[in-house]
Amino acid sequence: MRHLIFILLVFSVSAIFAQSGRAISVKGQVLDGESGKSPLPGVTVAVISKQSNKILAGTFSDNNGYFSIRKVLPDSAILQLSLIGYETKRLEINFTGSDTLSLGEIRLKASSITLKTVVIKGEKPPIEYYVDKQVVNIDKLPVSPSSVAEALKMVGAVEIHPVTNKITIRGRSGVKILLDGKPFQFNDDYLSQMPAELIEKIEVITSPSAKDDPEGDAGILNLISKPNLFDSFSGFVNLRQTSNEETRPSFALNYKRGKTNVFTNMYFGHYHYTTSYDESFISKSSAETAFTRSVGEGGVKNDVYYLKLGVDYEPDESNYFLLSSSATNQKMDIDYTNASQRRTDYRDQNTAEQNTWYNYNSGQNSKYATYILTGFYRNKINDEGCEVTSDIYYANIREDASNNYSTKYYDRQDYPYLQRQNNQIKNNTFILKAGYVNPFKESAKFEAGYNLTFRDRSDDYGSLDFSYLRNAWEDSLNFSNTFKYKESIHAVYFLYSGKLLDINYRLGLRGEKAYTEGLQTVSGENFTENYYSIYPSVNLSYNIGQMQLFINYSRRVQRPEMNYVNPFRRNRSPYSASEGNSELDPVYTNSISAGLMPYLTMFYYGSKGKIINAETMLQDSVLFSTYINGPKTQEFGLELNLNLSRGKSSPIKLPEWFPMMNTKINLSRFIQEGTYMQEDLSENKTNFYLSSYASFSLWYKSKASVSFSYRPESKSQRYKMSSMTDMTISLSRQFLKNSLRVTLTLNDVLNKARATYETHAYNYSTRLNAVPQNSRYLSLSINYLFNSYEDKEEREVDDGRDRHSGM
Repeated sequence: MRHLIFILLVFSVSAIFAQSGRAISVKGQVLDGESGKSPLPGVTVAVISKQSNKILAGTFSDNNGYFSIRKVLPDSAILQLSLIGYETKRLEINFTGSDTLSLGEIRLKASSITLKTVVIKGEKPPIEYYVDKQVVNIDKLPVSPSSVAEALKMVGAVEIHPVTNKITIRGRSGVKILLDGKPFQFNDDYLSQMPAELIEKIEVITSPSAKDDPEGDAGILNLISKPNLFDSFSGFVNLRQTSNEETRPSFALNYKRGKTNVFTNMYFGHYHYTTSYDESFISKSSAETAFTRSVGEGGVKNDVYYLKLGVDYEPDESNYFLLSSSATNQKMDIDYTNASQRRTDYRDQNTAEQNTWYNYNSGQNSKYATYILTGFYRNKINDEGCEVTSDIYYANIREDASNNYSTKYYDRQDYPYLQRQNNQIKNNTFILKAGYVNPFKESAKFEAGYNLTFRDRSDDYGSLDFSYLRNAWEDSLNFSNTFKYKESIHAVYFLYSGKLLDINYRLGLRGEKAYTEGLQTVSGENFTENYYSIYPSVNLSYNIGQMQLFINYSRRVQRPEMNYVNPFRRNRSPYSASEGNSELDPVYTNSISAGLMPYLTMFYYGSKGKIINAETMLQDSVLFSTYINGPKTQEFGLELNLNLSRGKSSPIKLPEWFPMMNTKINLSRFIQEGTYMQEDLSENKTNFYLSSYASFSLWYKSKASVSFSYRPESKSQRYKMSSMTDMTISLSRQFLKNSLRVTLTLNDVLNKARATYETHAYNYSTRLNAVPQNSRYLSLSINYLFNSYEDKEEREVDDGRDRHSGM
């Protein structure tokens, strides 16, 4: 409505108050005054006569905050910029000697209007929708989540497995996770431990451009953390305690003085829980048929320490420097006691059963440490947004894992079989990035850059068994080995974005040359693989009021990881073995999406030679697995999203006591074609996923939220997974002028966050029932903010392929 009134006003007064002059252009970009980086779309820009105070011309800023006015104007006038929630800004403009005036960046300051106890502020919505991504503003969620995973569950931006916390986008697991644009060094389960207070917002990028690293066929999940921008000493302290023995304190501090800003945050997490499993296995090889059942219960202890320090310096408006370092240490202990396995062999119908039954105890200890150093520099060439940037990133990562097994056979009288396994992985990563941006036309921008990524990794695996005869540990089966793997990737990208006939477009092209080298020191096998790849990207959109018609295309890649290509064979148990495949090729995925943002998205993914962990039964009843370039896959479907709130963009305005409701439905068809040895790897199945979140305002300034997800039974010719349901309820209240927040959360209310998995192959079948003992638990989170702690974005640097690369 305000747009319509403004347009009518401009047309009516321009006809009356047109003045003599010449055709003059005025352009610039409007940014949020606090962050200094966030563009402000929809800003009303008006040129006003200094003599009559009448509007002579006007427009609105676009999605990137840019505006441009070209009209017959006098030599001097007033430029007025206004937006609801921000203070109106008036600038005197003069055109003497020039027909073009470029104002560069113009920053608007957020306003607040106090009416008794009601404060009206210009704020971002909880979820922002763009043609290529969704942005979740965690601080704007009606009820504060206690962890990053809980925040993602609330808004349904991704799917999170209730048992494993595995993250998928549209059912696809190739998600690249970044923290401040840098590699996320832990598995997906770590997000359930990471405090939400450390994160300002989450970008779910479903259609990455050619500027982004192409690794990961599903998309990018970028977590943006919280340093500060204001001249002050500020921060927060948070404490979380759960009924299943999880303790998680964290804090962040920031001090800014003049042109220098120093920040730090720290996090410690400890949890302890038990889990059990019941797995059955039937082999039907030509020599025999055997039934094996394994049951066990284990305890898991996990401790995580995270510390980050950083400083940034801005000597003037043209130059900016940032230097930061972080250290992370994780220790995990898993103990399975009194676990048992019983194996019954049926050689034929006329012979008696032959039983093998044993109990075993196992202890698994793993340590993970990473040290990261990053540097960033930006130079603004002019006030029109032309700039050059450079990033340097170095990471030293080390993983150490040890397993101890003690096996006592029921039908044998000798000593238990003792075995030790040690796995040590080292990774050094260096990344250099250089970028150039030039917005040289109205609403148009050109970007280019160069990226270099170099990795030097090694996997040292040792396996020892105890000899009672020699009273010593020895590698009697020759399982120990060392594998070294190097990878360097050179990339150049180009991006051009603009507007043509009301259609916004962004076109990109990326070229990469990759060099890889592997060496298996025990066998002496040495192999190299060099390949060149092209990654185009296309984003088109057309605005219809608050909605957007869009179509996106991108090409992604799945590069073989170190453990995928290690050709050395490892025996996991007497009846299972695995090895890598040094002949693996990278797999390219073409993705297309189109629809009406934010309500409907239709998508398609297609790839050939997908890398999978293929399994088959050998003649001696050993289950053997390896990685192969096997099936051709296709997936197509649609995603329905209904986000209701009290905001202006909501199609239905909710009442005051009902701040937000978000529901997402994902329906897709997955088709896979391929074979491996005797195994048919074909699949043809329908996937369905429903997630919903709602928040409510209660009495005494309290809020409540309910999140719910449901996945029905899924099955194909080869696999079957039972249905899963997950439901979480939270209560939250703020005190001390909103500085203190207390949140109480009950997870897995229905106690159905579990599933059964089945595999039916050519000559074997398996069934696994994993039961998380403490999936239902109560958590209490207390968070205190002081001196208006705020946030700041950091840079995207890495492709996220360094986390747990060999374990």
